[in-house]
Amino acid sequence: MAETFPSFRDSIRNAADIDGTIDFKASFDSLEIMEGVTRHFFLRALIEESMGSQTDSNAVDSLMLKALAAAEKVARYRHAQLSAIKLAGDITPR
Repeated sequence: MAETFPSFRDSIRNAADIDGTIDFKASFDSLEIMEGVTRHFFLRALIEESMGSQTDSNAVDSLMLKALAAAEKVARYRHAQLSAIKLAGDITPR
């Protein structure tokens, strides 16, 4: 007898039944998601790093690079570039 697997839609419904805290209709802020991804990988790297003699330095490096990649994307939107700021009037003293 062939084993049947639930469809993706059924899986989502079952997940919502198990944990009613998931709001599938919520609007998502892309900047908030990128910051969450940055936080996720950075915290995982810190946890891995805190394992003492069991620390896998390659895993820490990989997680830090993932956090850095996400942080670079966030920084463009979170912090204005100096070249993008226009001043009103002449700034040279007379």
